[in-house]
Amino acid sequence: MKHSLIKKLGLIAFAGAAFLGLANWVGVAYIAAPVQMTSNQDKLKVEKNSDSAHLIDPKTHVLKETVVANIEKELNLKDNPAFSDYQNKVRWLAESSSLRGTQVGGAYPVDAEGRLVAHISIKQRFDYFMTLLGELSYGQLIDLIKEDIRQSLVDPAQSEALALLEQYQAYKYALKTLDDEFSQVHVALTDRMAIVERQISLYQAIDLLRYEYFEQDYRQAFFADEIASEQALIASLQGSNTQTDSNDGDKLTQVISRLELQSEENGEDLFVLQSQAFGIEAAQRLANVRGSRQVLKTKVLAFMDQKKAIQSSSLSLDLQQQEIENLIALNFSDSEKKRLATLEKIYQ
Repeated sequence: MKHSLIKKLGLIAFAGAAFLGLANWVGVAYIAAPVQMTSNQDKLKVEKNSDSAHLIDPKTHVLKETVVANIEKELNLKDNPAFSDYQNKVRWLAESSSLRGTQVGGAYPVDAEGRLVAHISIKQRFDYFMTLLGELSYGQLIDLIKEDIRQSLVDPAQSEALALLEQYQAYKYALKTLDDEFSQVHVALTDRMAIVERQISLYQAIDLLRYEYFEQDYRQAFFADEIASEQALIASLQGSNTQTDSNDGDKLTQVISRLELQSEENGEDLFVLQSQAFGIEAAQRLANVRGSRQVLKTKVLAFMDQKKAIQSSSLSLDLQQQEIENLIALNFSDSEKKRLATLEKIYQ
């Protein structure tokens, strides 16, 4: 049993290193069967991390300059002069990079209305370029991805992809910060319960970051496999059989979607269906998330109407902007402000 536990911990450590390492730098509880928060202290740690992750400027909707500076300082990578010589940065990729001769990974899928479609291929596209970190400095890397977006897309999908890139950068940086915090929490390898509790707290904190930086469709598109793996690892550590759905190829995210569809088609109470599948506590959490999303949508739609009225008024441009900023400050939390620009595009 002891050797089995150590082996599982080794897998967790390996997965974490691969996910949070330099080469790849660059809701579990909300959309899957939940796990109990281990203690008030752990809960405070998770909430503190989520509340302090204000990395995107609410006015420009891009990563704050101080955050970019911190990233560049931590990575300490020099500019590649050969890259700087290329006016067309994507040509450098094809002609001079270590990835020349390879097919560019991922894609930017677009719907019939020209909007970006939430899909894992977008994350794969970003991650394909991020393997060049080290060959390029951080700033050069982001310039390359932005150039790829501009050459591949037109608005509105282009603006949506650029905003998504900022969110993905912020998420990666917050994830690295979270990893640093948890690495300072030491537990004895002989204390099985402490190990399990630490991993559960870590996965909950990671999912809070996903919820902080991404809308539900992007959370599911980008992280469905990771969420399923996290749940399976937790279940394995706990000696539980709750990974049955994953073993049967029926991901927990798919279960939730199936239950929602069943509720719509048959008129069955969604809360009852989810309670039967995940338990009352999980069903209540999912209901809270749905309610929060609807409240936020209502707030955004009302704000858009008020904003339109202000922009149509006789006020000067400076006063219009001031009124709009006052509306945002009065009606939205810091977390909501980071997502406001994206939500406006969605609800247009």
